[in-house]
Amino acid sequence: ADCWEHVPSKCSVPGKTGGQSNMDVFLSQMAAHGYECQPVLTDSSEFGLPASRRRLYVFLVRVEANPLLSFQDRSVDSIFSAFGGLLSGCVRQGPCASEVLLADDDPAVLADLTHRMQRREELSQYEKPSSTEWADHHMKMAESLRVRWDQGAQPNVSNNSWYKTLTDREQDALPLLQVQSPGSLMRDLSQSINRANAFTWKAEAGKHIAPTMLPKMNLWLDFQRLLFLERLDTFQAQAEAAGLVAQAAQQSNTKPLVKRAKHPHQVNERIDFRKQDLLLTWRPTETVMQDLAGNTMSLPVVMTMLQCAFVAVNWQSAGEVRRAADAPATTQQD
Repeated sequence: ADCWEHVPSKCSVPGKTGGQSNMDVFLSQMAAHGYECQPVLTDSSEFGLPASRRRLYVFLVRVEANPLLSFQDRSVDSIFSAFGGLLSGCVRQGPCASEVLLADDDPAVLADLTHRMQRREELSQYEKPSSTEWADHHMKMAESLRVRWDQGAQPNVSNNSWYKTLTDREQDALPLLQVQSPGSLMRDLSQSINRANAFTWKAEAGKHIAPTMLPKMNLWLDFQRLLFLERLDTFQAQAEAAGLVAQAAQQSNTKPLVKRAKHPHQVNERIDFRKQDLLLTWRPTETVMQDLAGNTMSLPVVMTMLQCAFVAVNWQSAGEVRRAADAPATTQQD
């Protein structure tokens, strides 16, 4: 039994011949080699993580000359049925993306701010005049939103230290993006203005889900305190609304990195990590980040798949496996 993983969009593209997708070709090839397959489309946000990462897994069971598995008491259909049931039982709701952010005064946050400010200062000295084609796109968006273009950010944003690390294009785009999607927690300013907003608020779940994290992203975080009232039940909302609204009115609603909201402790609430538990000495290289973003799956999802697969199959006894290993290997080829 094996698990195979890939990006869903890569597997659904039709091929040039016969209209078959990459997944169709893969399944037919594995069937020709004696494997039964069970595709599973997953999202890491459904397995306890605060970010979305959609991946396609394929549970493969070798049914021809398999010395490790016994199909007498459990057929392949029963294996796949058990696998699906076990997988459904592992679905968990993760925390809101706003709850896993580091505090403003965290050493890692301050170190990153210093690095970005130094980097911006260096680039400003050697940076060549960039193309202003983005201005046309920004003007079109401002027109569609019925707002004035080039009006600049609000003072509480423009005076922010993180705002000063942005390029001219990113600074110009931010106010328009906030008007377009005021409820978004994250905006990827490295993208063009039509693709920058990440619609993180999921009303059905009552929380923010972060987008898939990729290298080269330049995420601006907007902390909307009032949205968290929707996560409280009616009694708690009525009891705390006055205090939270008053506090939010006195403070800035926009911060690049924010402190965690102080909600009452609830049953099964996750306990905050201690600062001394954070590993601040290791800094990943650009190559490592590229590999993690492009090729790596979410570890909790991988562990879930493997554990469900191990339990779903019916393993041979040690004696049966030993006798199968002593048998002469076949030389027949497909």
